[in-house]
Amino acid sequence: EGFGGKVITGYEHILRLGLRFPKSSLMGAFALLVLTIVVYGSLGHGVELFPEVEPKLAYVNITAPEGTSLTKTDALARVVESRIPEYDDIKGIETTVGGTGAGNPMEGGADATHVARVTLSFKDQEFRTGSPGKFLDDLRPLVKDLPGAEFEIKRQSMGPPTGPPINVEVRVDNVAQLPEAMRKVRKIVEDIPGIIDLRDDLKT
Repeated sequence: EGFGGKVITGYEHILRLGLRFPKSSLMGAFALLVLTIVVYGSLGHGVELFPEVEPKLAYVNITAPEGTSLTKTDALARVVESRIPEYDDIKGIETTVGGTGAGNPMEGGADATHVARVTLSFKDQEFRTGSPGKFLDDLRPLVKDLPGAEFEIKRQSMGPPTGPPINVEVRVDNVAQLPEAMRKVRKIVEDIPGIIDLRDDLKT
């Protein structure tokens, strides 16, 4: 009788006990289930369907006021390029100016002269010496306060399309009150630690 035989013999013994004392077995199984959930929760683990991974591509989306000339938008993109620090893990930088779709020149033709995108491509994982995610966190404050446009840093999405992590909708009784209400809400949200790339769709 080898190891497999001992396992089967033990299993049969446990099964007989369970059949002999069904109520106690059921209560014991339920208690074990509850204990497992409590212990697992206390360790701080969770289930992630799409865990965050280090990106291979990242984008700096630039959205200037509508009507901005292509030349001025291109100048804004060059300023962003100049703010990108030296980083060994960057394989290449590509800038696209003009297009349709706010901040995404890749979504259509070339009629929107007020948008641009700076694309950063990183080396493959095995050749990296640092963390692209940490690099992007350090880059964000270097470009977010540049005048003349809105700047958004986004990682390459590895899962299905999703909306923004936080979405606040503002309703007012009088549309004339909307700009002031939006300003107040924006100020409150800006003061929340960890908030990045704050945008609104208010048209003035």
